[in-house]
Amino acid sequence: MKTKHLLTALLLGATFCTASAQKLSLGNYAQLEEGGDKPDNLYEDGNYYEIAPINFYLENSGSQTILPKADIAAMAGKNITTLNLRMYNNGYNGEDLTRDVTIYMGETNKEAFKKEEKRFRFFDISWQQAVYHGTLTVSETYNWDGTMGPEYTITFDRPFYYSGENNLVVTVTATGETCTDGGFYIDFPKVKKTSKSTLTFPESRNPAEVLSGDLRPAGNLGLVDMPAVAYGYVDAAVPDSTWRTFTTKYDTDLNIAGLDAFKVTAATKDKITYEKVTEAPAGTNLIIRSLVAPVFYSTDTETSPIADNLIKVSDGTVTNDKTIYAFGKKEGKYGFYHEAEPATLAAGTFYVMVEESQEPDPDPEPEPTPDPDGVLTIGNFYGKGNDKVAYDGFNNQNSPMTFNYKNSGTQTIYPAAWLEKLKGKAITSLTFSGMSNAYTQDAYKSTVKVYITETDNETFSYNDEASRYEWVQTEYGEPSTTYDLTADFKQAYMDNKDFHLTLNIENKPYTYKGKSIVLTITNESDSYFDPSTDLFQFYFVSREPADPFRTAIFAGDNKTFMENYAKDRVIKADDNEFRYAEAPALQLTYIDAQEIISGISSVATESNDNAWYNLQGQRIAHPQHGVFIHKGKKVVVK
Repeated sequence: MKTKHLLTALLLGATFCTASAQKLSLGNYAQLEEGGDKPDNLYEDGNYYEIAPINFYLENSGSQTILPKADIAAMAGKNITTLNLRMYNNGYNGEDLTRDVTIYMGETNKEAFKKEEKRFRFFDISWQQAVYHGTLTVSETYNWDGTMGPEYTITFDRPFYYSGENNLVVTVTATGETCTDGGFYIDFPKVKKTSKSTLTFPESRNPAEVLSGDLRPAGNLGLVDMPAVAYGYVDAAVPDSTWRTFTTKYDTDLNIAGLDAFKVTAATKDKITYEKVTEAPAGTNLIIRSLVAPVFYSTDTETSPIADNLIKVSDGTVTNDKTIYAFGKKEGKYGFYHEAEPATLAAGTFYVMVEESQEPDPDPEPEPTPDPDGVLTIGNFYGKGNDKVAYDGFNNQNSPMTFNYKNSGTQTIYPAAWLEKLKGKAITSLTFSGMSNAYTQDAYKSTVKVYITETDNETFSYNDEASRYEWVQTEYGEPSTTYDLTADFKQAYMDNKDFHLTLNIENKPYTYKGKSIVLTITNESDSYFDPSTDLFQFYFVSREPADPFRTAIFAGDNKTFMENYAKDRVIKADDNEFRYAEAPALQLTYIDAQEIISGISSVATESNDNAWYNLQGQRIAHPQHGVFIHKGKKVVVK
């Protein structure tokens, strides 16, 4: 039996429902009238970074709002069909403006936006339902005489069924032309609450790219109050409407063996009838991105944290001849039953994924080639322009170095578990890769130094007294290499190819001792790139589940990394010169440690040998940047 909710009082003094109109208003929206005076709950005057759901000043804008389920209980078990809004003319008398608007909705058990390094993160839109795409024009929604505008109703292309079990995420994006004559004066009312639950989207990037990419707003944007809008809703026509959580009670135990699929043979209001399918259809996509191993994913609570509650999302109505997948309870734990884990589910409530079979990708990405002997690749070294595995590059978020400050330096910890292949080996080179968005400057010149040490720790130590993490403390002697870098990022940008930065330490190979490696790289230059026009993004190590931050970044114009390191043990991550991040992707070359020769005791004054050797006596195919032996004489290669 479905529980019906009756809203009898104002929710938190801000929300009410008119049953006959089937409309849920937030804040004082219902009291706003066309032609009315300026309300006292508008967003910040003139600050287009704090206007929601969209703004009319920037080319790209939008917002994400978390609506607590307690505030919208009246819509539980209903289909949400409209978004109603009003705008206020706060002094705008310029051109008519049009925006392409897209609206997404999804349920989540999250109560707040995730925050990393003092930066909030949007929710990914891949698990949200696109309910509307159309245009919004100022002249349709605006009073040019400086008063409150008429109510404008956005009717969804498809309704969103809200189960009432979770909070609701509403994402609104808008694109158009930048307004240079005061578009920020087009304002919206807001709901004044103590807890802010809306993250705005003033971006130079297209919203769709960010919301399905790195999910981080440009700059350190904070939260604002949710917009005072209204939602229209109707009774759900059928209980198994699209994009809802389909729950059902089974009369008998549901036996799971391997990856079982169940074909629905009948579906009614209270029950589904199914038959077991031996194998899942070819190309079936479970859209459970975080299940990377064939195991039962276990969690203590019914609401699973898998990929922001992707288990609650299903695209398609539960009807005959579709395939479903079961999520349920086992030994007090909840999770998906995945291959290689036989189990029995007791009778009860199960969350069901409904997914159409997909055609296999006709042009799949080739599997990465295994590293040959003498090479170790760590992380997304072959990024191939994929910004999802690259640092954003802004605000010195880049490792092992950044080119947007005169000086930079990083410490990165590569855990011993990643370096098993290096036992008994000596490292001869380190190569980093990335993608170039630098297109105005032909070359960048700097001095790069590489230091390699080892530590027993796998992450940075925390100083409880200072309430900060600490740099790895080490005695820095002579670097493994000093490299005069000349990099043509513009050419890499024009060629649309990954850029590789190789730091050769053949002259001073590092013998690996079996612990975690601490890689320190410093970069010093007389110039820097403007990040608004020239940006370079290194690729990083991406692992599931996410590892703790393993690289600490310093960047500044007034002092070097070593000057800062000598002065302060702790990492001041709240300072703009410092950042934490994932470890940069890295490709190492190595040789057997016993191949390292102790050195050259004497040099013949005359020799016809045309080969090149380093000072350890090793033959070098392509000498660069250092002192070498050639034809019996020492030669400096610059």
